[in-house]
Amino acid sequence: MKETLAALHEAIDQAIKKGAGLEILENFTAESSADWLVQLQVLMFSNVDHELTSAARQKFEEIAQLRGLRSWELADRIVPNCGLGQWYGTEDPFEIRLNAALDPVFVNKSGQVRELTPAEAELCQKDLVTLVDALPTQILRLEAALVEEQRWRKANWESFFLGHPLLARLSQRLVWGAYAESGRLRHIFRVDEEFELLDVEDEPFNLEEPLQVGLLHPLHAQEQELSTWSEVLSDYEIVTLVPQLDRPKFSYPPPLSKSTELKVEFSEPVEHTRLHAWFMARGWSKSQSYYGDVLVRMFRTADTKVTLRLKQNGENVVNIGAKFERFLGHPRSPFMLRDVRPVVISEVISELQSATSA
Repeated sequence: MKETLAALHEAIDQAIKKGAGLEILENFTAESSADWLVQLQVLMFSNVDHELTSAARQKFEEIAQLRGLRSWELADRIVPNCGLGQWYGTEDPFEIRLNAALDPVFVNKSGQVRELTPAEAELCQKDLVTLVDALPTQILRLEAALVEEQRWRKANWESFFLGHPLLARLSQRLVWGAYAESGRLRHIFRVDEEFELLDVEDEPFNLEEPLQVGLLHPLHAQEQELSTWSEVLSDYEIVTLVPQLDRPKFSYPPPLSKSTELKVEFSEPVEHTRLHAWFMARGWSKSQSYYGDVLVRMFRTADTKVTLRLKQNGENVVNIGAKFERFLGHPRSPFMLRDVRPVVISEVISELQSATSA
């Protein structure tokens, strides 16, 4: 492409300021470089313009399909290195590292943190800008992977996570599960400072095929396991990047087991536009249905499409109904709540309850 990445960055900023953000998406195609697609991904997780956010997600999925990939497979392949793992300068070479707060620090070959001269700062300026964009985007992407129960085969996880300068470091701030192909949790492990895999006893863990890797959701583990792992993280002063072991867990009331809808009533009406923006900032997309505007989210691993219908009284929303249906089956059929995967139920209820105070 003729335009430079810097020019695209500037064009995006200007387009958003002018309210023409949707037009900028025409710059992205299946032939776009990884650097360009990272900028599209930043738009996907931005809170600047929620219509733009939704359109960017759709564009990213279209590009992934054109490349013969699923959206999360494309996302795995475009994570920038951000200059991590490389040395800058000659007199006193330094590298960029992330401290406990995930702020960049500069460390020389003796392991000492030091300040940079203006000339040295110029050497790594581009990578630092990329890092500022990439960190929040990757953390949000990892939380989406947790919620959607995304799984990686051993070789892919080792390549895309342990073998990546940024994601290897982020992996140390998460708890991982090794899952059978049936979806059942077999082992829980973490990544230590030396990028070794350890179990709850700090013994080496051997990840073997055909086990798949995923972020541990608390509904996958027993309470005693969660408690023990919480102690391990506390001992090492590790705070997970996203709520994980202590993530709220919800289930539907037993009398609703054969229902196909969850409904939440608002004690006080919430303005429709504000609530739409709130959900879209959390990964939901606007769609059209027989009922008018609805919000949709796909839980692909669970083969579940969740549709939120916001019942209005004038401009205000008075309740939300969540319907669950299979989206890979033909015809698409509604789920009874008892047939929906527990993580999907828990995460949707969590969103609905949070929305009542949005």
